[in-house]
Amino acid sequence: MGFLDLFKRVLPLSDNDQYCLQLLEGEEEYEEVKRVIKEGKAKFLLQKFNISMYQDGDYFQLVSEFPELNELLMQVNAKLKLIGQKDIYSRFSKDALNLVKKIISSNIAGMNSAKDVLSLQLFSKEYLHVLLFGDNPAMKALANNAAYLSPNAVAVKAASAMANNSLSHANNGLAVIHDLMMMHRLDRADFYTALNTGFIMKEGLRMETNAKILATITPSGGLEPTVERVRSQLPEDKMISKFHLTLLGRKSIDNPQKIAIKKEDREFIQDYIKLANTINVSISKEFEADIKQFTENLKKKEYYFFTDIRENLTEAIVNMSKSMARSRLTVNVEPQDVHRAKEIVLESLKGN
Repeated sequence: MGFLDLFKRVLPLSDNDQYCLQLLEGEEEYEEVKRVIKEGKAKFLLQKFNISMYQDGDYFQLVSEFPELNELLMQVNAKLKLIGQKDIYSRFSKDALNLVKKIISSNIAGMNSAKDVLSLQLFSKEYLHVLLFGDNPAMKALANNAAYLSPNAVAVKAASAMANNSLSHANNGLAVIHDLMMMHRLDRADFYTALNTGFIMKEGLRMETNAKILATITPSGGLEPTVERVRSQLPEDKMISKFHLTLLGRKSIDNPQKIAIKKEDREFIQDYIKLANTINVSISKEFEADIKQFTENLKKKEYYFFTDIRENLTEAIVNMSKSMARSRLTVNVEPQDVHRAKEIVLESLKGN
């Protein structure tokens, strides 16, 4: 070590350097970062997230022209960025669900229940399978928008979904399957197995298929106008019972275009959803009992609705309530979460 390096090491750190080092205090890289900063081999620079859909935030990054420090930079910068993300996520969490809904539905008119449910599906760590049924061409656009924001998703036609191992590719993510009735009869057996067990066997290999399903079906001749006639159009019970929720999409004059969103905004939302989906949310026994009673009451009135009330509707409302809490980065379901989930389900059953 030369005299110049020794001299640099005794020089006081700038206020900016001291602040950044305080952020890294307790980390294993702390001493090495402090050394290269004092030696003038690296410096901290303030960066912006460059998001436009929400109040932007900033974070520090360590930069250097010395290639031998690349590994150190990668480790330290990931931690510094996470510190900045925690601050902006804390603010974003207060309105995250509404902003996500606004983005996935920005080019879609109507289908309010579907917009609510698909936003919640993105924040569901648990299974929440959704079927969009109708003759509104915007159904597919809305489903594709949800896939576009999901950190891990595939969007495919049913005819090729199983052959392409789409559910495996979307493992722990979202699988959008368009025109579900076009899935080959033999492929449906594998599809049902995947949904029932969370895996399928192919050529002796186990393929994990723990994906949330978002499917679309367009009935031949268009969607009928009355509840009774829509009931007659629905798929066989073996298929429709696999879905927690079936949502109607009635024809509109919409011709939706692809959503326009900055790359930085999309990545920010995907990172936020990814973080949210690491949270295990708890729901009280009291809320679970309330939800069960709610679905039992709906069962008594199911002749008013276009579809039957099945046991998995209770699971759907529980999981949607958890998604609302998770979207706020909280670990407990609140009364307003349960209330809103029940509202969405009731509106969806009416075909709204």
